[in-house]
Amino acid sequence: MSAFKGLEAYMLTSSELDSDVNSSYELGANSYLIKPIGIYNLEQMVKTFSQYWLLLNKMPTKSKAASPLNGYGCTQAEVNELHKSLS
Repeated sequence: MSAFKGLEAYMLTSSELDSDVNSSYELGANSYLIKPIGIYNLEQMVKTFSQYWLLLNKMPTKSKAASPLNGYGCTQAEVNELHKSLS
């Protein structure tokens, strides 16, 4: 079993080329995001992405990490605080 099983891969790039999108998905990307122009638009994209993963997405209950951030050294209290700040 691969150590990377279950690891999500997200592309964040400035390329809008169909060939780049297609090759990213062929290589196993789960999502392809095109970087917006301007810091405000990038901030909004990051906030939306975070809200999806931290507020809307339902993780399996048998997962080692109840939240995707738990696996990155965050405590549950830190994850809960982040949830509040994004609400």
